[in-house]
Amino acid sequence: MNLFRITASQLKIFLRMARHFPMIRLALMVTMLLLFLEYATLSLMIPLSMGENLNSDAGIVTVWVAVVTFLGLSPSLMTWVWLFLVLLFLRSIVGYAHLCITTLASKQVHRELSKSVFS
Repeated sequence: MNLFRITASQLKIFLRMARHFPMIRLALMVTMLLLFLEYATLSLMIPLSMGENLNSDAGIVTVWVAVVTFLGLSPSLMTWVWLFLVLLFLRSIVGYAHLCITTLASKQVHRELSKSVFS
């Protein structure tokens, strides 16, 4: 119960800061995009590991085959490799942007908190 109260109080502080600093909201949105890309990249490894032999009842394989056929590509090993590399590249770019945004947001918060100390 004590852990719940601590988490709730920290969440209140975070939400208050997010209202005051717009960069934190942007960081949260980029975090959600990064989580989606991370999941997509990792889930693509399942059909990639199967190669040409896609005889699986796994739901994620069915989803990826549908995505690939929607894009007009054949579900072959080379398609999975290229799609994996493209998603990995996008994930890396968004990850770098996330790092930059969170650094800027933390500098803004630090600058604001330091005003009351040094003024």
